[in-house]
Amino acid sequence: MADSTPQGAGEGPSSSAAQSAAQQPDLTAHVERLEARAKALERLLVGKVEWAQMETAQHLQLLEAAVDNLEGTAKEAAARHGELLLAAKWLALELRGLDLLADHVKAVDALSKKLEAQVQEPFKAQQSCSSYETEMADDGFQDAVAAAVAPPLAEVAHDALASQQNTEAAQVQIVSLQPVAIVDHVCVLDEEALRSLVPDELGGSHRVELAEVQRTLTSVGEYFSKAGGSAANTTRGLAGLGVHTKLLGCRGFDEWGTLFSSSMKRAGVDVSGVLVKQGPTGRSCILSCGGQRTMRTCLSGCPRINPDELRADDFRGVPWVFLSAYCLYTPNLLERALDLAGAAGCSVAMDLASFEVVRSFHPAITALLERGAIDVCFCNEDEAAEVAGGAGSCPEAAIEYLAQHCKRLAVVTLGEKGCLIKERGSEEVIGLPACSGVKVTDTTGAGDLFAAGFLYGLLKGYPARRCGELGCIAGGAVVQTLGAEMGRDQWSWLHQRMHGRLAGEVVRDSAAAVQREMLACYSLIERKGRGVVYYGSARLKQDSPHWDRAVQLGRDVAQLLGCTTWSGGGPGMMEAATIGALSVGKPVGGIRIQREAGTTVRTASYLPADSQVFCRYLSSRKVALVDSGVRMKESDHTAYLFLPGGLGTMDELFEILTLVQLKKLGSSHPVPVVLIDYDGFYSGLLQFLRACDANGTVGAPELRDLIVAQDNAGVLQVLRSYYNLPSDGASHQPAASVYRASAYIRLGGDEQAAGSAGL
Repeated sequence: MADSTPQGAGEGPSSSAAQSAAQQPDLTAHVERLEARAKALERLLVGKVEWAQMETAQHLQLLEAAVDNLEGTAKEAAARHGELLLAAKWLALELRGLDLLADHVKAVDALSKKLEAQVQEPFKAQQSCSSYETEMADDGFQDAVAAAVAPPLAEVAHDALASQQNTEAAQVQIVSLQPVAIVDHVCVLDEEALRSLVPDELGGSHRVELAEVQRTLTSVGEYFSKAGGSAANTTRGLAGLGVHTKLLGCRGFDEWGTLFSSSMKRAGVDVSGVLVKQGPTGRSCILSCGGQRTMRTCLSGCPRINPDELRADDFRGVPWVFLSAYCLYTPNLLERALDLAGAAGCSVAMDLASFEVVRSFHPAITALLERGAIDVCFCNEDEAAEVAGGAGSCPEAAIEYLAQHCKRLAVVTLGEKGCLIKERGSEEVIGLPACSGVKVTDTTGAGDLFAAGFLYGLLKGYPARRCGELGCIAGGAVVQTLGAEMGRDQWSWLHQRMHGRLAGEVVRDSAAAVQREMLACYSLIERKGRGVVYYGSARLKQDSPHWDRAVQLGRDVAQLLGCTTWSGGGPGMMEAATIGALSVGKPVGGIRIQREAGTTVRTASYLPADSQVFCRYLSSRKVALVDSGVRMKESDHTAYLFLPGGLGTMDELFEILTLVQLKKLGSSHPVPVVLIDYDGFYSGLLQFLRACDANGTVGAPELRDLIVAQDNAGVLQVLRSYYNLPSDGASHQPAASVYRASAYIRLGGDEQAAGSAGL
């Protein structure tokens, strides 16, 4: 007991210190564990947020695809509704015919009863028969029958013709093959962000797994998704140019496959040849930095179209087939496509895809070329060098090799330096510059859209140089936006470069159906060339006193100016002027409407088949006719000539005068507008313009561009004076009074004084 107290007093302090020292490491370790756990929770939370962002993006894409599908369903329902309406019209016509037949039977039955009652009175019976025959032959009765039958007949005939035109327009012009459907995820990064995502060499395309695609998408932030792939991009570009295209291939049974099909369908591509199989759709991250792209693509487990799934029907009757060397990754697919295309008589265009593809399949590609299986070959300078013998080959040497083995021609694109074109058998290598004034945003799809523009030119029968120009324009348009799908502004820019400023404005502001018609019109105008546009009544036929003069005017003006004679392609004054131009072997063109005013059905055509376009929409026709007379170069000889006409002619006259007044005609140089006042036909109009001036609604100076000529000699005098053309030495009939409408109004309607004032 005595020893215990001192011992306890001595050991207490040292024992507490020891315990504290022992507990200190435990607390530190505990804090470290808590911090580690907090960091782990933080990483987990960040991962969940990133995953949620990706899931949200995917659901948004799925929602977009669902909306597209609903739009497609609505369009199909609308088309079915139209078919039902047409069937209803046919049924109504049949019922109307049955009603008329029943009335006719009743009339015959009534006459039979009369004849039976009067059989004893031959004279009366004969008189009764004659009366009935007279009644049946009466113009009023026949007119009544015609009035009952003609409207539904005309309407059904119009619908049938429109349906036939739509069917003809729906004939596939180009079939493209893309074995695997791909969805592009496009985003813009600065170089620092790009290098943090891509540790290896920037640029080019590399295959990755799905996890890498997902990791990249969660890191880049904002991106957008569109249908992609080389052949799909070219096909979509052709559809945008108004070409009926069909895509063959395969997509996965997932939301990305739905997006691919709906995106292509919305662009106007026929995707009935795109198969749907179990598995994922291909996906590619396109990282754009400074206009250049780095691609990371996942095709793991993606379903493909097999060679035996290509059908001969897909190629039959199709002028062109477009193939990509990417098809070589699917064994025997390219050979099968070439066999079917050859059997169907199709021309074949092939893109060499990438220099990696050429390097991997060099023997197969050279074998295809050297056996003459390819009509047109597209490649960039790296691919050309690889196929022609390695990196040491220059583009000029490479194109010599390619042109020697292609059946028609070879094209080498040079990026910002333009392109080279060489036709087989020609000594000339055509070198074209790239489009100027282009701000490059992203080069994705530049080569694909170049091919689309070039093929569009081939389909239209343009020479190789013009095809190359169109390819450069299309490639220059797509690099101004992100990804390979152009928006309205890019299409407007493209058509402005192709056809002029007016075309760009029309395409930007037009609905899709009108836009397709406009593209067909502008294509015809480009092929035939701008010239003199005639306006006039469709009702003034060969019995009109103006007919012969209009024929003579068309002949004389065509010989004087040598340009294309344009009109609405309808009957009457338009036909007369066109016949005159045709009689002296000059080119003609017509922008026709389904049914002219004053007619009940589409009139027969006097125009060559390749010199006319039909429009369902009057707006398309009016704009195209205006553009047919636009004067793009000072050396162009164009004019707007107004023969006697009615409301439609007046509408077009005032529209042109308004466009001139507002400087919206789209012409780089002034164009003569001539009112042809045969026998004072337009005297009432001129008096109306005087009244407008007197009331302050139109000022005389605003009508300075309207020239009045009272006969053909006056029209020729105006054109010679306007274009400073020498006389041909023949004795010309003196012109009647020729004057400006502004002078006529200013001088109180005195034609002689206005004529003396000069032009």
